[in-house]
This record gives sequence, structure tokens and C-alpha cells, in this order.
Amino acid sequence: MKAPRTHALRAVAAYLAYLAVATVVVLLLIEGVLRVGFAMPRGLFHFRPQDGATLYLPNAEMHLVWDLFPYTIRTNALGFRGPEIAPDKPDGTTRILALGDSVTVGFYVNDAQTWPRMLETQLRGADTRAEVINAGLGDTSLDTQRAIYLRYGLPLDADRLVLTFVANDIDALRGKSRAEMLAMDRRFDATTAWSEWLIFGRSAIGEWILDRATQWRVTKYRNHRQQLLRGEVSGSPVLAGATDFAANVGIFLDEHARPRDGIAGYEDYTEDQHTLIANYLYLLDDLHRHCTAQGTDLLFVYFPDYPEIYDPDRRVPLNGLLREACAQRGIPFLDLLPAFRAHPDEVLHFAPLDFHPNARGNAVIARAIAEWLLTHR
Repeated sequence: MKAPRTHALRAVAAYLAYLAVATVVVLLLIEGVLRVGFAMPRGLFHFRPQDGATLYLPNAEMHLVWDLFPYTIRTNALGFRGPEIAPDKPDGTTRILALGDSVTVGFYVNDAQTWPRMLETQLRGADTRAEVINAGLGDTSLDTQRAIYLRYGLPLDADRLVLTFVANDIDALRGKSRAEMLAMDRRFDATTAWSEWLIFGRSAIGEWILDRATQWRVTKYRNHRQQLLRGEVSGSPVLAGATDFAANVGIFLDEHARPRDGIAGYEDYTEDQHTLIANYLYLLDDLHRHCTAQGTDLLFVYFPDYPEIYDPDRRVPLNGLLREACAQRGIPFLDLLPAFRAHPDEVLHFAPLDFHPNARGNAVIARAIAEWLLTHR
């Protein structure tokens, strides 16, 4: 009885091996056809580093097409968004590292429209040999931003660190112990699994499958994809309802601040929220210590939420609380609120769909920071 069973098992194994080889051959043929006949992969999903050695994939052109507005990110050899920089700071150059979340890296705007890029242009226009490095990363808080500085920022020997605060940075720390927050550097050890990178980032078949699936499932991607592939899209569209500032204040509070940020929409804080604020300041103290040890000057920049700008009667205690905390620590505090309020009739955000700053809003940020830096040289 054993011989027939053994023969059957060998037959099954041979058949499975045949199927495996045939499948590989077919996949290789399809891969070749897509590469030769359709110039794939186009790099639509090839934008994350594999080993955490850089913040973004170096020397990449990343087309962000699946969110509200399509835009393009181009990175340099060191993996930062923006033009090429030397690893070693050039003699006589003031090197500035911009640290923050999506407001800093520049969601929905192209490279030249980000405030770090415009800040560099304005400083150079004032006869300052300045170099501004965009080390922002979207959807992060100070725990990750601190880790970015320690891993990628310290070797650059920056003269100034510009940390931009956004109100949702506080709530993003919820559920994390201080030990966990200080250990965030480990998140960069394996940014993307090799298998994910190989299948969807570098293979024509993987890109084709993910491209088709995303077109089917994500309306925004379907609408923006062809437009972006034809060439770089100019950012900062003005949306219907953008100038209805009072109505947009309500949208921000009801749909963004309270449900998502947890703290930005409140005038009085609970004990839990005070704990989150204390944890944020704990991280700020640690970052400040590292900057001081490195000889890097830290500037804290406060980015106001939308209602704070367009509803002057609304009390926002977070602004004053952070200002006082910075004063106690000897950290310069730059409030962007006056700069935004100086343009009451201009559309500075992607409201009412989103409340990130548009190209004009980024210009306001760049001008305010440039004026502060030039005054405090």
C-alpha cells in the first residue's frame, strides 16, 4: 500500500512544481510585456525607503494622487524633499532644519510652494547665505519629529532648528508612555517591508495591479491620475466656499478639530488633555537638550488653527500656554497668528475641504519666519 501512496505524493509534488514554474514563467512574460510595451513601472508607488537610512526615498519623484489634490514631491540624494544639499555644511552657510508634520513637508503643494523652499529663497534674497532643509513628515507628532532630528538632522550640523507646532500634535501622543515616545527612533529601522517595496514599488505587475485596484476603489485617485501623469499639476486650487470664512470655522470645529484633533477645538482642558500637554512639553525639553548640546538654536513656531484666525472672539488657551512654556525654557516662540490675520480677505487654506495652508498660506508662513530670522541674526 505504501508504494501507490508514495507514487501519488510524488505525482502531486511534480504537478505543483510544474504549476509553480509555469506561473513564474507567465509572470515573467507579463512583466516583460508591461516593461517593454507600456514603460512600466512608472514609479507611482515607489516613494518609501526600505531600511530607514533616509527619511524619504532618495532621488525620487513621487506623485501623490490619491488624496484631495494631486501634487508631486521630488527628493534629493539625502532623502529630503527639496533641492540637493551637501552632507557637510558649506563654509559661511547658515543651515536651517525645518521640522514638523504635514504643514512643514507641504501637503497638496508642489516643491516650490512649500514654506521651507520659499523661506530659503527669501533669506537668500536678503543677502543671507542660507540653506533650508525640509525634514517634515506628515501625520507625525513631536515623538517622531524628535526621532527624525536625532537620526537625520544631527549629522547635518544645522545652525537653527525650526519646529512648527500644529494643534493635533498634542492628541497624536494619546496612548503612548514617555518611554514609548522616546523610543520612536526605532520606527525608521524598517520603514517598508522589502516584499512590499519589491512587489508594488519596483515590479510592473505589482504597480499595474495596485494602480487598477486604486482606480476602482478611490475616486480621487481615478480623477487625478491621468492629469498628473501628463505633467506636474499646479497646486492650490481655490474651492467653492473658500471665502465663507465663518461657515468654514464651523466645518473645522465640527468635522476636524473635535473629532480628530481632540484638543484643538476646546477652550477648557480635561485632566487627560493636560497630561498630553505635559507629555508634549517633556519631549520638547528633550529635543531642546539635544539642540543645546549640538550648538543648534531652536525656534518654536506656532501654526494657528483655522478658527483661531477667522474667529477672533474665540478663546484659544493653547497658544498662551505654549508661549509661556517656551519662555520658561528659554526657547524663542514665533506666533504665526498675526501673520495670518494680516490677510483677512485672502484664501490661505484648502477650505472647506481641508485646512492645510495652500501656496499662498505657505508664503505667509515663509515670510513671517524669514522676518524673524533676519531680525534675530
